[in-house]
Amino acid sequence: MKGGEEKTNETCAMALKWITHFIGDIHQPLHASGKAQGGNTINVTFGGLDTELHAVWDGYIIYLAAGGVHRFSNTTLAPYMSNLLSRIADNDFLEPVEGWVRCVDPEKKVEECVVGWARESNKWSCEFVYGELPEQGTDLVESGYAGRAVPIVEMQVVKAAVRLGVWLNALVEREFAEDEDGEEEEGGYGGQAVLESGGLWEL
Repeated sequence: MKGGEEKTNETCAMALKWITHFIGDIHQPLHASGKAQGGNTINVTFGGLDTELHAVWDGYIIYLAAGGVHRFSNTTLAPYMSNLLSRIADNDFLEPVEGWVRCVDPEKKVEECVVGWARESNKWSCEFVYGELPEQGTDLVESGYAGRAVPIVEMQVVKAAVRLGVWLNALVEREFAEDEDGEEEEGGYGGQAVLESGGLWEL
């Protein structure tokens, strides 16, 4: 991003990592719930493995959705994400895709966008994560709970990715939207384009 000499590549890289982590985290339902410390104190069984509910929503469900992998590669998520991204244009999720980018303006106050995202996640926490949780001792995979959770997790992952992409595009556009006289160009960021396998899809 454009800036003074004091804005080093390392500083920008750390800022990008932080905002990526933050926006991703806030879309995980149990990161927007204080009940049972975000599910960390609720012991569950997942495919025969004894773990905590938070860990299930942090990783085990998405690993199940990706074909039963134990963890993703440190270098790419392409095999998993390519399938999800191709579904954006088809609007193939539990909620309409166009609604995801109604509030992605970096200029807006935190409570106008980010708190709204957290409320969305908290709603899933109340309605499904805890609302559909079977009694203790029930295997979450064998009971079907994990399978029913997959569409929610997939949607939240893609929703976070779309919002992050549009938010970053808006931020970069703002930084570079000055003409030769140092005045902001009219119009600014139209920013409704997100990556879709094979090109760009206009929201």
